[in-house]
Order: sequence, then structure tokens, then C-alpha cells
Amino acid sequence: TDIRLFGKPESFVTRRMGVALAFDDDVDTARRHAVEAAGRVTPRVD
Repeated sequence: TDIRLFGKPESFVTRRMGVALAFDDDVDTARRHAVEAAGRVTPRVD
């Protein structure tokens, strides 16, 4: 499982700022791992 952040300088509601990638022999398991990884990302406002 890998989280890749794009490093964009500005964000807004519909803009993708990164992706969560997961690999497994079973697609459903890989998807579940990716969703879990994405859920661990917490956006913050500086």
C-alpha cells in the first residue's frame, strides 16, 4: 500500500491532492486496503 501526494500548492473541494494505491492478488482486498489507507489521511489548514 502506498499514498502518493501530488504536492499541489493550493487545494479546493473537488481537487485531487493524492492517491492511495494498494496491490494484492485479489482486487477486492486491494481496494479495501486502498480505502483504509486513504481514510488515514487527515487534511489540515495552515
